[in-house]
Amino acid sequence: MKQVRKFLHIDKKQNRNPNQPRKTRLLQLGHHSSNATPRTSTADLDHNEGVSSSNQPSLTVRALLDAQALLIAPVLPTATRASGTPPPIPQVSSMATQPSPTHSDFDTFPTSNSMMSDMNRKGKGDAKGSGTNDYLKYGENIQSVQANSGIGQIIPNAQVMRTGEDIQSAQANRAGQSITSTPVMERGSTRAFINLMGAQQDAGGDINNTINVNLEFEKALAIERDTSKICKNQALQNLPVASAAAYTSGIYGSDVVRRACTKGTRTEVIEDIQCWLQSENAAPVFWLTGAAGMGKTTIAMTICEELEDLFHSSSVTDGSGGQSPVVSFFASRQLDSGKPQYLLPTICRHLANFSSSYAGQLVAALDRDLRLATAKLEKQFEEMLVKPWQASSSERARDLPICIVVVDALDENEKGFLFLKKLLGAVKDSRLDGLRFIVTSRTEPEIAKLCSSFEPNAVCRLQDVPTRKVEEDILLYMEEALPLIEQHTLKDISEHAGGLFIYAATVVKMADPDGRGKTPKSIQERVVQKLLNASGLPQSNSQLEELYTGIIQDALHHCDNDIEQHYLNILHMILGAECPISIQVVSALIKADEETVSFVVDQLHAVMYQAQDGTIHTYHASFADFILCPKDSLASIARSDPRCDVSLVHTSLVQHCYETMKAQLHFNICGLESSFIMDKDIPDLETRVADKIDLTLRYAVIYWTTHLEHSMPSDTLRNIPQSFVNDLLLFWLEAVNLLNARIDAMHGLQLAQNWIDKHVESSIHTWKDAVRFCRSFTSSEMCKSTPHLYVSALSTWDPQSHVSRHWKPRFPNIPEVSATHSSAILMHIVTKSGVQCVAISPNGGQIVSGGFDGSVCVWDAASGEQLKELTGHLGSVWSVAFSPKGDQIVSGGKDSSVHVWDAASGEQLKELTGNSGWVWSVAFSPKGDQIVSGGEDSSVRVWDAASGEQLKELTGHSGEVWSVAFSPKGDQIVSGGKDSSVRVWDAASGEQLKELTGHSGWVQSVAFSPKGDQIVSGGEDSSVHVWDAASGEQLRELTEHSGRVQSVAFSPKGDQIVSGGFDSSVHVWDAASGEQLKELTGHSGWVWSVAFSPKGDQIVSGGDDSSVCVWDAASGEQLKELTGHSGWVWSVAFSPKGDQIVSGGSDSSVCVWDAASGEQLKELTRHSGQVLSVAFSPKGDQIVSGGEDSSVHVWDAASGEQLKELTGHSGSVWSVAFSPKGDQIVSGGSDSSVRVWDAASGEQLKELTGHSRSVWSVAFSPKGDQIVSGGSDSSVRVWDAASGEQLKKLTGHSGWVWSVAFSPKGDQIVSGGSDSSVHVWDAASGEQLKELTGHLGQVLSVAFSPKGDQIVSGGEDSSVRAWDAASGEQLKELTGHSGSVWFVAFSPKGDQIVSGGKDSSVRVWDAASGEQLKELTGHSGEVWSVAFSPKGDQIVSGGDNSFVRVWDAANGELTGHSDLVQSLELLPKWNDMFTDTSDNLLWHLHSSGWLTLTGTSYHLISLPTHLRKALYTPYTKLIISKHHPTQLSFKWNYLGRGWTDCYSPSCV
Repeated sequence: MKQVRKFLHIDKKQNRNPNQPRKTRLLQLGHHSSNATPRTSTADLDHNEGVSSSNQPSLTVRALLDAQALLIAPVLPTATRASGTPPPIPQVSSMATQPSPTHSDFDTFPTSNSMMSDMNRKGKGDAKGSGTNDYLKYGENIQSVQANSGIGQIIPNAQVMRTGEDIQSAQANRAGQSITSTPVMERGSTRAFINLMGAQQDAGGDINNTINVNLEFEKALAIERDTSKICKNQALQNLPVASAAAYTSGIYGSDVVRRACTKGTRTEVIEDIQCWLQSENAAPVFWLTGAAGMGKTTIAMTICEELEDLFHSSSVTDGSGGQSPVVSFFASRQLDSGKPQYLLPTICRHLANFSSSYAGQLVAALDRDLRLATAKLEKQFEEMLVKPWQASSSERARDLPICIVVVDALDENEKGFLFLKKLLGAVKDSRLDGLRFIVTSRTEPEIAKLCSSFEPNAVCRLQDVPTRKVEEDILLYMEEALPLIEQHTLKDISEHAGGLFIYAATVVKMADPDGRGKTPKSIQERVVQKLLNASGLPQSNSQLEELYTGIIQDALHHCDNDIEQHYLNILHMILGAECPISIQVVSALIKADEETVSFVVDQLHAVMYQAQDGTIHTYHASFADFILCPKDSLASIARSDPRCDVSLVHTSLVQHCYETMKAQLHFNICGLESSFIMDKDIPDLETRVADKIDLTLRYAVIYWTTHLEHSMPSDTLRNIPQSFVNDLLLFWLEAVNLLNARIDAMHGLQLAQNWIDKHVESSIHTWKDAVRFCRSFTSSEMCKSTPHLYVSALSTWDPQSHVSRHWKPRFPNIPEVSATHSSAILMHIVTKSGVQCVAISPNGGQIVSGGFDGSVCVWDAASGEQLKELTGHLGSVWSVAFSPKGDQIVSGGKDSSVHVWDAASGEQLKELTGNSGWVWSVAFSPKGDQIVSGGEDSSVRVWDAASGEQLKELTGHSGEVWSVAFSPKGDQIVSGGKDSSVRVWDAASGEQLKELTGHSGWVQSVAFSPKGDQIVSGGEDSSVHVWDAASGEQLRELTEHSGRVQSVAFSPKGDQIVSGGFDSSVHVWDAASGEQLKELTGHSGWVWSVAFSPKGDQIVSGGDDSSVCVWDAASGEQLKELTGHSGWVWSVAFSPKGDQIVSGGSDSSVCVWDAASGEQLKELTRHSGQVLSVAFSPKGDQIVSGGEDSSVHVWDAASGEQLKELTGHSGSVWSVAFSPKGDQIVSGGSDSSVRVWDAASGEQLKELTGHSRSVWSVAFSPKGDQIVSGGSDSSVRVWDAASGEQLKKLTGHSGWVWSVAFSPKGDQIVSGGSDSSVHVWDAASGEQLKELTGHLGQVLSVAFSPKGDQIVSGGEDSSVRAWDAASGEQLKELTGHSGSVWFVAFSPKGDQIVSGGKDSSVRVWDAASGEQLKELTGHSGEVWSVAFSPKGDQIVSGGDNSFVRVWDAANGELTGHSDLVQSLELLPKWNDMFTDTSDNLLWHLHSSGWLTLTGTSYHLISLPTHLRKALYTPYTKLIISKHHPTQLSFKWNYLGRGWTDCYSPSCV
């Protein structure tokens, strides 16, 4: 304290007020405004005897805390301070000072940056009436003063805050007269200012410069404080501010307020804080900590009032209205200041009141991002506090005083710890210079750990204050609060308090309830003595507990034991509630009359109160902690003991909540009119929810499961879970969704599951089914429209499940969904971009995903709700992982960086740079102290997780490293890469231990088993390999994937392996035998990443279909495998009779299907690569196929036997066809050749050479005497089919020729190519007859009409065009596709055209009018091939989603159409929309899973992902696929406004 006293010294020889005692309270120093708040704290100010001479008056900080007073500088002693440190905040001198009258003109200063520049120009050229000119008006007033004092120079024009006496006083100082004080300035400017003043005084020079410096300081300070205009900004006004946060807030109503320390108490603690405030080199954050009831809030209040009073001791105000540079936030878990959404906005809003420069930057930040006001705390901290404060630093003069921010009860705000963590990081990096923070909290372990490195002078631990000193302070408080009580009695209370101020405060509330001293002395004495004489509790050693017991016994005693117990039950219910509730809620919940509940609350006024919003709160958390006890802490409960077993309280509350829900929950509780509308589009939904779901029901809905988790099992409680699922589940979930309480509700269901598993084992399967149902709803698009809880979620749920069996009978009119269901998928989370990597936190509570868009998202694993998004990557994120403790996340991506994030706050902790290419994989070591990464630059790098330093680089791979992982012991690292190898490294030395070879392609993923004895790898070759980690021997190869295996992982027990790949499936394997246990299908795109949950009961997967799926690893039964292609379908064709379909695909198979039933008749497997082209022979008895493996195969269509394999091509065979008689086959391929084969013998008859590049298309002429081909060499060639002679070469295309065809008569040839043109040729002469131009991109497919009078073409420009074959005139352009058109064809009659394209659609057009007759949607990928059946009544299509679809080509008719129109007419403005009663009213499946009416945004139903793949869309007759099909049947009357009629409880 010696240093502080020296700094705060009062020169007793010259400046001491003789009427003031040597020991004086801090707030008695200086001047105070007439309405200053009474001060209640003390400070011990010893005088420094070592400072002398009248030329060295006392150092004060009046101008530093006083935003107005002009102080002329005296001679000051030179002070030193480290460069860049913030200025001290000293106390005001006790000496008498001159009053300083206010000048109202000073209130009009502008706040713009131009104001500062105007002042720097010293008034030159100022506009008339500007703030600067106003400021300079006072120059004239001081000139005469200067003249009278003999000063020869004129002081430049400037506003002077004081009258001529001020100047005279300053001048008199030259003659040795004392003067009050001078500002002590910030950031190193103090010394310059002192030296300047000293030099002038020593030389006997002019005081003009002195005045100028002070005036400049005053001007800058005035501008900074004048926030009256900027704070009217609407963005600032709209910030959510906690009403109870400011220390001045009247938080408990008019009769109850926070208070400061009593005069003379806590002096040493307050002095320690003042010492920190005044220290030049102190840390920017001070921590005041102690147990509950020790008075932390009261001390914080005292500091705030001390600083406020120092500020207001000046008699001058500015345009800010006297805003003090003190920002306070007093948190309370019972008030709005306990909510995280108010913490940063409130602090920032109050800080803006103090600093106009900061306020301007904050407004700019809010204007840039309107979402900041409701953003997560971590983002608000950076974007609303740190960055605006830093940006405003250049606008603030360097000599301005710092601001103090006081945050009390940090532990009572839900994000208090995160705030403190962010704060310490910011001040460590000097990003909040000019601010100091005082934070108070209980000594919570995580906060204590965070503050463990604080310097001793920046910490005060109240528990370390000597008990004797605390008792003395309590006695002082009691003497002031209860002056009528004898001192010896008060001393007994202070000793009995055990160091807890809350004890003393509670006694005061009992003895003098209104706090005004009006309670008679006798009554006070009786109450106090009764409390002192309380017998206490059995085995209790707590004076506070004895006090609480006495209070309750006195307040709730009744001669009727039952009534007294009733009072206690009410108290127990109030305290046992999970959040503060009102008297009305208590009354309704426990069926007690409001008058009785109000009586109990009023009687216990000493320990609880009713807030302005009606909710009941305790003054201190210790009261509830005392009353609600764990059962094992209660040896026996006497009748007079107010305590109770907390589990019994929860038991009662479960029953009360359940009865409330049973009485009030019902179908469509808020009266939603239409199932077509999203909740967000209902204007008054919030009002309806508040009206229909009152606070009592709201409490019951949200908290009943929490009470169940903590309750004591009983027969009544054991029946509740089953009854809840059977009778209330859907109505409860409806209310949950309307309340937007999905996260809390889902966590509650999980907690209740633990209780049920332990106490009601018979109900656990029912409960798990209910939880699965709720998760599927809350994590899906369905939850965006509450009616779809019934219309979509219930209708699509497995009909064999418990939920469906008990609830679907009550809803007979919801859509009927015919499908095969799987219980494997638990949750489907829709993301905003493709998901390339996923990981689960060690506790299983969170999922992290990395996306194509560069985002890292964290999800709640129970509900599927997004918790936070971590932004920082500049490209796709390829890998994510949690640290072993779950407190950090690491990610690597396309931007060559590795980022480490704080998992709680989302803050980026560090960025690890050093990779020279994309980072494909990252992982933590088992201890979390190291990170390994693998990347595009072929290296494996090991990093120190704490410092971010690169420890070593492991080189050996000859290509990109796709995957890395640590062994369970952390002693080894495994990596897999593009060079097809798996490598094992010594983690300590970096030496390569072994190389595992066996994959025939890139190794995409590697992982160690939990014991570290095995390694699993997955690769581009579609295989999963299991290796012995010690020997490197391959143990097993798992082959069921039909595409690249992108991710592999072991289960926590090591008994199972999961893999995901580009075949859209997730496979689960037995690790010991290699047997496939199940295949989980639900993704509609590539699966990039898979992982097991920590318990091994769930699997999470992420895919490029923008989804994260969570699967039940235990109950995910293997559905019956259906036959079908497992890859893209490249080519399809009908048999001549139309009774069969042939297809060829990327899975190397040729499949033959029954066109009527869709049953697979045979699968022809001899190709070793993709099958690119298939065709039936003219009689339909044979099939020809050509493929990637260079071969042409001929099959018996009846038996499926391979008749012959035609070999000769040296590259992929792109096109095959039979001759009209079926005796020959023609093929064209990438080896530039066209080959003709004898269909009977398989002998190659001839090789037609001439093309110089790939041949894409071949065809026979109608008579079979000629062959036409087109290729990459831009030519169309015509060959003699008999001799093989090239008859003509047709040149005219300037690019690849993709498609060629003969006219029906064989006299013309049409071709289309990459040069955007369609050419028509004379087949006899080879002459180009015409060139058809119009396409704006490549022409991909061409065909003649059956009569040969028209040509159709499809192209890259999304258009289908019909041409007159004779004139070449474009007849029509058919637009509708949104991507390339891959295939076009005419119907057998020529009246229709079919097209298939990149947009996943098949479209049918009227050939005469060009009108689109129908859009056939159902494919989820590109459509590569389409064809009409011989009769033209059906269409077959194949694409890249492994499906073959058969469509009704005739004009389809939707049954029930009139019902739909009738339903639609009930909606506003729908009559005009649907006056057309045509039968073309269709629905469309969106990628989100919603089915909407074509041409509208009205939602029919939402389908889970596993039901979308093989969905029967309008006009679909048949789906041929290995995926189970889904068929829908709508009862149109019961959708839209008719949706409420889907419920019929009488059907049960």
